[in-house]
Amino acid sequence: MDSSSFMDVEQAAPSPAPAPVLVQAEKVYKYKSSCTLVNGILKIKAVDTATNVLYIKHIDYNSPFWTEYGKYFQNDIKKLYDILQLCFNGNYQDITLGSGMDWSYEIDTNDVIKLQIYYGGLFGFNVCIKIPKENTEVDKLKNVITDLKKELEILKEDHTILQNNYDKRLTTIEKWLEIRLKPITDV
Repeated sequence: MDSSSFMDVEQAAPSPAPAPVLVQAEKVYKYKSSCTLVNGILKIKAVDTATNVLYIKHIDYNSPFWTEYGKYFQNDIKKLYDILQLCFNGNYQDITLGSGMDWSYEIDTNDVIKLQIYYGGLFGFNVCIKIPKENTEVDKLKNVITDLKKELEILKEDHTILQNNYDKRLTTIEKWLEIRLKPITDV
């Protein structure tokens, strides 16, 4: 094959790369949240989706939380309930136009999570609701075991004290008997 015929071959244009496939990512929430309002008692429930640990908080008009933060909700617990419902359902942008409303969970300790509500409107505020972990049967049994271990340690200490007192008294009695019986044995 000569070099001229090689050059005469028409070169085909490369085919375009396939278009990338875009998959819409969904935000994964660590906590699945809900709330209920029955007879003036607001119940907030959060479930850790990874571990199924349950966190529950009850708020009523007499609770310390409400005493501190009720003013931000015009002392109407239903208003807090409505805001939480909107937040948990993903509709918090509908609360007030331009309000800058947002919310998130923060881990406080193993037994408590904090629900932070941020409102950036004209009279903005931040509210922190501490939600304690609900004790499971296993947690309750662990607490009983811990209490029993503490009680056992106290009983061991008491036993040691009683044993030492017994030994001292026995030694004292033996010495007393030795002194009293010595004249009899010397005869």
